[in-house]
Amino acid sequence: MMIVVLITTEARAKPKAPVFDLPTPPQAEAQEYVKSFAADYERVSADPAYLVAPSKAGEWSCELSETEKYTAFGLSMALPEEMEKARKQIRKSLREAGMDPDSATLMKYENIRIIPVSAQAKEGKLDGEADVWTEYTMSNDSSQSMNMGEKTIEFKTSSRSEVKSRGRYVFEAGVLKTSVVVQMIETKISTIYSDAAMNTMMEKNKLPPAAPTLNFIYGGSPVFKQISFMVADSPIVKAGLLKPSVKYKPQVTLMLISDAGEDQMKMEMYQGKRPLSIGYTKNGKPDGEQIIYMEDFVTKSKMRLDQMPGMERAKFVTINGEQLIEKRTYFKNGLEIKTAAPTP
Repeated sequence: MMIVVLITTEARAKPKAPVFDLPTPPQAEAQEYVKSFAADYERVSADPAYLVAPSKAGEWSCELSETEKYTAFGLSMALPEEMEKARKQIRKSLREAGMDPDSATLMKYENIRIIPVSAQAKEGKLDGEADVWTEYTMSNDSSQSMNMGEKTIEFKTSSRSEVKSRGRYVFEAGVLKTSVVVQMIETKISTIYSDAAMNTMMEKNKLPPAAPTLNFIYGGSPVFKQISFMVADSPIVKAGLLKPSVKYKPQVTLMLISDAGEDQMKMEMYQGKRPLSIGYTKNGKPDGEQIIYMEDFVTKSKMRLDQMPGMERAKFVTINGEQLIEKRTYFKNGLEIKTAAPTP
């Protein structure tokens, strides 16, 4: 089993209990993880000192190559060979979408440090418990343009994240069996436009900073390949005299990933008492039935659902006493199929 806790931006106030509605997945095992998540959220929130870098580093109890460290402690994506694979895949996806492959941007990983707080080894391999601190900088820069009718505005976006993690791992003869990782990420995103008026307008309408986002990721389940809980602030915007007022409400989203057979992966998402989506992928592309659940925005408009653009396959459903809109689409190798049978 693997548990990852992700925290972004500033430290969140210490809640005594979750301040959001917990997801209600249908699977019994997933329901047990919901209970674990609630307890883990409270525990981690009550101990911010856990994410303070160790004042004194320990020693590795055996020789480890850079590749072994990166792979064992969650940084395999920063290995040169993995970054090259990602670059090729992004370029391929852009070509298939009819876009310029040279517009591809990659995440950069810099200032990487992997520090043992304590580690055990046996016969030259990690064995037993290891308490490890990692930190690195993750950044991405992109340039785009948008057609505004009379002119084209260019803009550059920069994203930079400072990542600090502490994990407790259990190894058997060098093989990772379980882990609990707490990760703090402070992210800053800035966009500069070639048009001064656009810069002024975007700055004026910028939302106030949200509270941290937290992800708790559980792996190693016999049923699910990965179970993750994301706690994020959802903005509530109300009209104001001079400008809209914005308040945030924390929400938790549960994502379940499981093996669907024939190289397909199934992904389910739940938020509170409602499902958000159920879909299938193959080789990283949509493949099979994709179901999306939405709030009922049609009834109040006094229009029929089949009169709404893009809702040809949508219908009303009632789940946990709430009327939702269910929309189904079908894909094969990333392309939508208009006439396809539902995935069993």
